[in-house]
Amino acid sequence: MSPPLTLKETMRAAGDPRLTEWHQKLVSKGLEKKALDEKLNTDVARRDQVKTQMDKIQPDVEQFETRQEKEKEVSLLLFA
Repeated sequence: MSPPLTLKETMRAAGDPRLTEWHQKLVSKGLEKKALDEKLNTDVARRDQVKTQMDKIQPDVEQFETRQEKEKEVSLLLFA
C-alpha cells in the first residue's frame, strides 16, 4: 500500500471524520504556501535586478544632476 493510501486508511480507521478534513486543509495550505513562496522569490529576484540596474546608472544620474546645478549657476551669473 502506498504511503498516501496508508495515511487515508489510517485516518478513516481512526473514526474521526475531522482527520480527513484537517489533512485536506493542510494540503491546500501547503499548496498556497508554495505558490506564495514562488511569487516572493520572483519578486525578490526582480527587486534585486532593478536595484543592480539603479546602482549601475547612479554615477550617470549624479553627473547629470551636477551638470544641471552648474548650468543653473552659469545662467544666474550671466543674467545677474
